[in-house]
Amino acid sequence: MTRKQAIPRTELAQGNLSAYLTVKRGKGLKKESLELYDSRLRAFEVWREKLGKDYAELSQTDLSGYLVGLEDNGLSSMSRQSCLAAMKPYMRWVLTGAAKNGHLTGPLPEAVAFLQVKQDQKKKPETYVTPELMSKILELQPTLERKVIFAMLYDTGARRGELLNVRLRDMGRDEYGQYVELDGKTGYRKNWLCDSLSLLQGYRNSLSGTPDTWLFPSPSDPSRPLAGRGLDRYMRATVRKLKASGVLQETDRLRTHSFRHTKARDLKKRNWSTDELNVWMGWSQNSNMSSHYGRARAEDVADRFLQDTGQKPRDEQPEQQVCPACQTVGGRIDTFCRTCGNAMRPEFAAERKGAEKSIEYQAELHQARTLLRQLRENPILAEQLGLSA
Repeated sequence: MTRKQAIPRTELAQGNLSAYLTVKRGKGLKKESLELYDSRLRAFEVWREKLGKDYAELSQTDLSGYLVGLEDNGLSSMSRQSCLAAMKPYMRWVLTGAAKNGHLTGPLPEAVAFLQVKQDQKKKPETYVTPELMSKILELQPTLERKVIFAMLYDTGARRGELLNVRLRDMGRDEYGQYVELDGKTGYRKNWLCDSLSLLQGYRNSLSGTPDTWLFPSPSDPSRPLAGRGLDRYMRATVRKLKASGVLQETDRLRTHSFRHTKARDLKKRNWSTDELNVWMGWSQNSNMSSHYGRARAEDVADRFLQDTGQKPRDEQPEQQVCPACQTVGGRIDTFCRTCGNAMRPEFAAERKGAEKSIEYQAELHQARTLLRQLRENPILAEQLGLSA
């Protein structure tokens, strides 16, 4: 093949990337991970094309410069680390034969083998969601559906996408209690529910869909789940109100993912082993993610100091509440027993009627909204009932 007939380098790069992602997909990499690999490696290819070097020509200095450029562009250490994690095996695969016989395992090329990303300097940590803060978050939600979403994130520590992709068929009950089945990066897992049950039961009773119905359908298209950006909008609106009321400081960092950090921290404080944490949180068995999530904070150290020096009794705050009437174990954020309706603590008794009415009303309102939406989707019925736009 002459120089004029040579395939342009850009086309070769696109072919390499497409073939690599196909191979990774064939090895079982999930859709979300493939999309992340795709975005990270496309950015890498754009940089390499601008640099004008083939893979074998890239040096450690070149690739270190690439990582420095990512930092200069404002990417966090976590994002830069994910770029490096995608780039290392891709370089090995390309340099050992690419689509023909590229190696997915084995020694890494020296140009990338020893590259590392330094962790960012300490920032204000994720806001820890206490039961008291969780109660305030729930109070600010205008619909029962939003209350249930946040309560389940708090209860399970699930990733945003995992929870939003739950259908009614993924909810069940076994000998241990009610559970939700999640499909995450490491595949299937089961999380049992406690803190969210009192809200979830009323919400589920308001749904009349088939097992394939999304637990949290999109407001504009019930055949699709609520989008992650929609949930993030709910979270940002909640945080603005919490800061405006003084519950949070302006510099506090509270986002949807904070519930996952909170759950990991709670489980670690209860002395769950790394293996147990990996199973519950949906990390691989050899993962070290538990060292990044739920890290100890200054108040944890102060609390442990007070306990060790006898200035504070251990286990001052129980992780669950027990109904004084029927002895049902409830969650930390429950105000009333989900079995008999009795107030979990005496100070809640005065609120009982109002709270019960509120949950029942919101469940009925949600059911009514669903029915109206279904009626509007039928042009003939909508016109007869005067519901057409």
